[in-house]
Amino acid sequence: MCGIAAIYNIKESKKDNLTIIRQILQNISHRGPDQQNHISVNQCYLGIARLSIIDLKNGSQPIVDSTKRFHIVFNGEIYNYLFLKKELENLNYNFNTNSDTEVVLYSYIQWGEKFAEKLDGMFSIIIYDKINNELIICRDRFGKKPLYYYKDDKKIIVCSEVQAISNLKKENLLDLRLNNQGYWDYLTYRYIPGNQTSYKNIFKFDRGSV
Repeated sequence: MCGIAAIYNIKESKKDNLTIIRQILQNISHRGPDQQNHISVNQCYLGIARLSIIDLKNGSQPIVDSTKRFHIVFNGEIYNYLFLKKELENLNYNFNTNSDTEVVLYSYIQWGEKFAEKLDGMFSIIIYDKINNELIICRDRFGKKPLYYYKDDKKIIVCSEVQAISNLKKENLLDLRLNNQGYWDYLTYRYIPGNQTSYKNIFKFDRGSV
């Protein structure tokens, strides 16, 4: 189990977002005791709390491709990554690690948004494209790996846990009003359906979404 996070800046300063990403990683440190790391690229921060399973020595995240354009944080396991790695090597891709994370990154570079169709496994993925200044978010078909996002007019925050966002210190001025319908749904169904959560401005990424 790992935890991943991203902050995409719309209006706020990068200094503010540095404080937030550090707090988020602290909030999800229980998901990844082996590594907590973050990088800043343009308007975006990517962060990882990693539980090391594959390539313990060289699999540190975030991972960047050879052109320095694409950056990734990844939570999950890709069962067919060795098969995909061989396919990508035959397409002249070179790998610096033995991790499935790097295979996921080059799969996106090769096949674009259809890359998820190639992946056999459970996953939540955040990729940042430095040239196009955009986030690519992907979640597995069955929704086994969680992923949530907060959005206001200043920033977008993506994270593996709702609590990691809702527990941010009050001085970050997030709009975290409670979602009364979400609480009612939970009491009725024992879960919150759709993309809603218990907070009005925090939402689930749909399973199978890119």
